[in-house]
Amino acid sequence: MSIVEKPSLEDYLKMKGSLRGAIEELKKNGYSEMEISREYNLPLHWVMIYGSGRALRSKYLFSEIINHYKAITDRKSLKGKRTESIRFLREVPLPYKEKIQFLMGELSNKPIGVGYERIIDALRILSNKSRNEMNSLIEDYGDIGDIAYFLAKDRDKETLLADEVYHSINLIAETSGTHKKISAIVSLFEVATKEEAKYIAWLLRKRVYLGLNTETIISAVGEYAGVNADTLSNVCLLRGTIEGLLIAQQGDNALNNVKIVPGTFINCMLAQLFDSGRVRYPCRADVKYDGARIQVHKSGDNIAFFSRTGHLQNGIPFTDAGYVTNVFKQVTGATSFIAEFEFMARGSDGEKLPIGDTHSALTNGAENLEIRVFDLLYCDGHPMLNWDFRSRFRKLNTIFPAEIVVEGDYFNSPQELMAYYDSMVEKGKEGIMVKDLDGKYYPSKRSNSWMKLKKNTDTIDAVIVKAKYGHGRKSGVYSSFRLAVKHPSKKTLYEIGDFSNLSESDLEVIARSLTVLSKDKEGVRVKPELVVEVITYEIIQSNQYSSGFSLRSPRLVRIRWDKKVQDIDTIIKIKDMYKAQVSK
Repeated sequence: MSIVEKPSLEDYLKMKGSLRGAIEELKKNGYSEMEISREYNLPLHWVMIYGSGRALRSKYLFSEIINHYKAITDRKSLKGKRTESIRFLREVPLPYKEKIQFLMGELSNKPIGVGYERIIDALRILSNKSRNEMNSLIEDYGDIGDIAYFLAKDRDKETLLADEVYHSINLIAETSGTHKKISAIVSLFEVATKEEAKYIAWLLRKRVYLGLNTETIISAVGEYAGVNADTLSNVCLLRGTIEGLLIAQQGDNALNNVKIVPGTFINCMLAQLFDSGRVRYPCRADVKYDGARIQVHKSGDNIAFFSRTGHLQNGIPFTDAGYVTNVFKQVTGATSFIAEFEFMARGSDGEKLPIGDTHSALTNGAENLEIRVFDLLYCDGHPMLNWDFRSRFRKLNTIFPAEIVVEGDYFNSPQELMAYYDSMVEKGKEGIMVKDLDGKYYPSKRSNSWMKLKKNTDTIDAVIVKAKYGHGRKSGVYSSFRLAVKHPSKKTLYEIGDFSNLSESDLEVIARSLTVLSKDKEGVRVKPELVVEVITYEIIQSNQYSSGFSLRSPRLVRIRWDKKVQDIDTIIKIKDMYKAQVSK
């Protein structure tokens, strides 16, 4: 009995005439992309690119994109950055869409689906570092690009193509499995130079630091595309920056045809995490209900409902949602409008239903709904995105009955604002949305015009256990503080990381309130008695702290003078918050 040998990659290349054909044939024969990469020693990102039917048509190097990035970064004035952005658009020989996305630092219009920690996992696999070694690097460098630069291999030759990076990151966004995503990122890093690895890490996070603001990019694209920059700016505001910039390629007529009209979805503005130092008083705070966010469009008797991602309920522009439709049909303050509201469906026991059931209640026309309108974007022929929030909300109150307008109030000080926040949490609300009265509505943007503060998912009550000295001009004075949470039943504290970036007044107050127990080269150990409330972007697994977790970029919400160490959050909450973010 003879043994038939498996065809080699060279056999497939001869049979199909190209790597793309060979990979397609292997997939037809039942191989997965991961198996092809492993068994035929091919970079996984290549297999994904060719396996998806894409091709690397341009030989333009990714390092040339980086050279343009550096030229833009090096210019100190916005005028200089604009000039270099125009040069980028004129000189980079890639399709228009790719150039725009590279300039914006957003290569995919979908979420990439890999957070800071998943990229750290990829870099750990690349470098064969232990988790403890990675945690030390995170502590020393922090920025994911700097860590990637440190861990990437030294390469004499730059071979990575711009198209290769563009298609790989798009395919990573389209891939569902975490293991395959991480493997594809490792594959990219393996062929990258140190500098390329840094920018790949940034692009995976959609955060390339060029010092460019949106208006400068819009102005540069306007000149390059030969369109009116003001018109382009308005279209970007309405459709989102990248979509607006893509429309610019079609000329002024296409831009002029983009109008705010009921029935055409407006990309939703997003909120930043609460930052006490960025709140401008007086401000308004709206109650956050933890319901479904919906955009309602009314034109005469026609009503349309869009989800926050722009999906039409029931898939048709003007649908009948029973009770909710009637609520908005009965609004007599305007004949046409586009507004946003949050709503909650409640079961027969009065308890709030999950979001999925809430959406079903809307489309099925249920009457057990609580509706709260919170913003107005268009009214009777007048677009209102450029109106300040104060004016938008004043107009909203003239149109909608008080019983369906969001609950909230105006505040002149941090003390008033936080007292209101506490009262809403005590009533079982999710939290508050703090709004800048002068803030405009920026579609698709995460803006400081809105800042969200949610008790159960964003904030942590922790106790300070250590004060650390700063460096440079802050040498010898405290500049950061170690936080800890407690065991649910034992008298044990678990460290969860450090927080800093405090105002001089907050630093002074905290420093005065600490009782020193011992000293070391980093700073001092203190009596665990001062409780603070902090907010964090992300929780990361880390062996550096006794909790097994660390906080990414935590910021002070307030000092909790009203709480003692026995009142702080437990390690269970930290684990629950981590599980919730990983499952998103």
